[in-house]
Amino acid sequence: MGRIFDNGATRARARAWGWWLAFGAAWMAAAWANLAAGPWLWIGLWGALALGSRLILVRRQPPKIPVLNYHSVSAHPEWLRIADRLSLAPAVFERQLAYLQRHGYRTLFISEARRVLSGEAPLPPGEKCVALTFDDGYADNWIAALPLLKKYGLKATVFVSTAFVADAAACRPTIEGLAAEQWSSLDWSGYLTWPELKAMQASGRIEIQSHGHEHTRVFAGPRVRGFAGPGRANLWLFWNRRPEARRSWWREIDAERSWWGHPLYEQAPALAQRAYRPDLAAVSHMLSWAQASQAFAAPDWERRLREEWVRYRREHGPRDAWESVADYERRVERDLTEARRTLAEKLGVQSDVLCWPENAFSEAGERIARRAGYVATVSNRHATTNAVGEAPDRIVRVFIGSPAAGVRSELLDFAAFVLELKVFEGWYLLYPPLALLHGARKFALGMKRHGVCRRDGWSIWR
Repeated sequence: MGRIFDNGATRARARAWGWWLAFGAAWMAAAWANLAAGPWLWIGLWGALALGSRLILVRRQPPKIPVLNYHSVSAHPEWLRIADRLSLAPAVFERQLAYLQRHGYRTLFISEARRVLSGEAPLPPGEKCVALTFDDGYADNWIAALPLLKKYGLKATVFVSTAFVADAAACRPTIEGLAAEQWSSLDWSGYLTWPELKAMQASGRIEIQSHGHEHTRVFAGPRVRGFAGPGRANLWLFWNRRPEARRSWWREIDAERSWWGHPLYEQAPALAQRAYRPDLAAVSHMLSWAQASQAFAAPDWERRLREEWVRYRREHGPRDAWESVADYERRVERDLTEARRTLAEKLGVQSDVLCWPENAFSEAGERIARRAGYVATVSNRHATTNAVGEAPDRIVRVFIGSPAAGVRSELLDFAAFVLELKVFEGWYLLYPPLALLHGARKFALGMKRHGVCRRDGWSIWR
């Protein structure tokens, strides 16, 4: 999971447990130093520990707004390639919605959550609120998520990357009115279309906000991690080289070979940092050499490419360069402005909240976002806790995915959901089992990454 849980909400719960352990250790030391004082000291000790637990590990004032980060809700997410990290089964999502409805939660659009956090829309005493958010704009948000939200009378915000949205003659069928055994007849692949976004918006259950325009990556340093080739498709590089294919990349990427041999440098989300620009002549040489030498016919093709790369660089010298600060800032502003302009043109939406792609951002990017018209940004890595009055312009979330503990289990997925929700609200007493689930998931993903080659660029959690 990398740093996906490294945010203000996580640090607050860890800090509370640090204070509690220090407090408990001090009381235990005092008790052991005064064993002869009799049972009343021990009764007082346990009373103090119980009171300390309540005061230190339950921190519900000021109230906090949990914001949950979803991506895909699909019965057939295989097309996505990274579905093992991002997609929930509809039954799992429905169980979570039923819990929210049963326990009296009011769902907020992200724009409403911002107003609550800023104090513009005060919460009635004792009211429980939560904001549900979806990233990227997958078609299953229309096919499954919206019908389930309607069923339970709840609502959510969808953050859309506008370069992936296509026109269409009509909206696709949804699971509404269909039995689960009929769902396989639906086309679950791809991204939302403009007619579907309009219908979602008109439903009153969905708010559309910006997830940037291109949602891609850039090279981020001089180290070459490998080369594009058989079984080493690099998703974002394909998007950058074939921008017209973004909306249907899963149908074309395996057949596209013109970019085999391209060196794959270390990479980072495009809006988060300056790009490392490879020497175009060196890249062009590698592409032509790979084709002319029929390198991919050999099982050791990557070794041969690396040897040729080293030879070429030794002969011609490195001519790579970093993107300038000014160019980086112009690129970020262009992307954020284009997303906002497109949403206004296509949907009549004046998007004022931006969710950073891959949750990655820079301070320069934050300043540019404000200049582009966004009043708040959303990321799983913001150093805030969503406490009312704290920082309404930087909203933090927690990731909700499956498998939550690294193994397929609807029970563990549901337990992780409830724990994430309650701990976010301030019930830090429940953090140890949640931390255990986080650790199990991280371990399982690490084992999978080491057991199966993941240098192909599909993984976004490196």
